[in-house]
Amino acid sequence: MILKKQRGILSISSFPRNDRIVKAVLKLNSIDLSIKTLIRLKQILSDKSELSDRILNVLSFSDQVNNNLLNLLTENKYLVPMLSNKMIFEMTESKDYPKYISILRDIDEDCSLYKIKFPEIKSIIDLPNIKEKINQKVQIMKQFPEPPIKGNSCVQPLTNEKKLISWSKRQGNCIRYYAHNVQSGRVYLYKVIIDSEEATL
Repeated sequence: MILKKQRGILSISSFPRNDRIVKAVLKLNSIDLSIKTLIRLKQILSDKSELSDRILNVLSFSDQVNNNLLNLLTENKYLVPMLSNKMIFEMTESKDYPKYISILRDIDEDCSLYKIKFPEIKSIIDLPNIKEKINQKVQIMKQFPEPPIKGNSCVQPLTNEKKLISWSKRQGNCIRYYAHNVQSGRVYLYKVIIDSEEATL
């Protein structure tokens, strides 16, 4: 009877009417809950998708729903499918949650940008090492292919993205935006230094 009434109350709020959602929403701490977060959560749970099922699964297995967990499930929901429940609860119960979520966002961004498989993360203590390994892979991938013409003392190839950006800043030009073209082999860029004269080739 009580569950039926709770389903009715949730339906007035436009939440989907099912027992799993009722039980999950009852775990929310109404003191810490903002209307904005509640609306986002309602939109996510109303969407019949794998992501909403995964988020409902996390809510169902959580002992308590704190602000960190709500932040993850609403503001950083794209990360949820890549993390185990154990990892999610360990991270959201930590006082260092902001640091961990920042590292996770960086890892996800690098993995997306450089087409690296998102790593399996078993514990928050593994995050710094995993981030470092991803950084190493990214640095290798940012290395440009061999230059078509070898350099000399006056004309030197810009062999990686870091050198390209540094030279672009020094010259005040736009070659920093050509990294993708160099990576794909369409162009190659060189710095030219003869006496006090500098140029880009």
